[in-house]
Amino acid sequence: MRNILIFIILLFPFSLNGQEVIDSLKKSGKNQISVGLVFSPDYCFRTLHNNDGSTSSAVIIDLRNSDEEPIMGFTTGLDVFYRITSKIGFETGLQYSRQGYQIQKNDLFFGDPIDPRYGYAYDTSSSMIPSGVRFISNYNYLDVPLRVVLNFGKNRMRFITSVGLTTNILVSSGQISILKYKDSRDKRSKNDFLHDIKTVNVTATLSAGIEYSLTDKLYFRGEPTFRYGLLEINDDPITTFLWRAGLAFGCYYTLR
Repeated sequence: MRNILIFIILLFPFSLNGQEVIDSLKKSGKNQISVGLVFSPDYCFRTLHNNDGSTSSAVIIDLRNSDEEPIMGFTTGLDVFYRITSKIGFETGLQYSRQGYQIQKNDLFFGDPIDPRYGYAYDTSSSMIPSGVRFISNYNYLDVPLRVVLNFGKNRMRFITSVGLTTNILVSSGQISILKYKDSRDKRSKNDFLHDIKTVNVTATLSAGIEYSLTDKLYFRGEPTFRYGLLEINDDPITTFLWRAGLAFGCYYTLR
């Protein structure tokens, strides 16, 4: 918690008094409040931490790092942008995100196809035998972002950058198992995790991109964005921190 408070303090290395804000607004002539729809395809993965410092946990982490892979997730929702000056604004909203990671095996092995008792050769090419399996660990959240957005430039196309924190509220989680068969069939099943997942997380967000004004009231954004979970999602000997990198697209309309 102390680290999070320090991070929040560092988010605001500048200050503006009330009169400066009013003067800047008058000079800029900018409208203040915009609403936007955002969508970001995300490259999602996790980092593991040896919470108990044991050798066995270190071995398990090495095994998981060699087997587990990233997945594609997404973040989407509604944002509200409040412009303080022509260059500075705050943004919040309500979003939905899907994050996680996976294990994928395409070379399942079912033992010796020859029965040692009778010398009978089993047909391992049968379409009834799975040829691969995929385990997807999914974490679905409602996100409430709060970020500072800085604008640079005076033309229709401007550069933007942002930094902020997002509160993540867990909606659902679980592991999806997908068995792949040789006749191209898939069999899906979903199971709950054996360990408890924390219901609240906090994610640090950093982005940089461009903003393009199509009209005085309508503008678009494209922002490469990186998000990293500041809190572990479980309390086990091996703890997990989720992260994602994406390209966020937004369409905003200025209300006033």
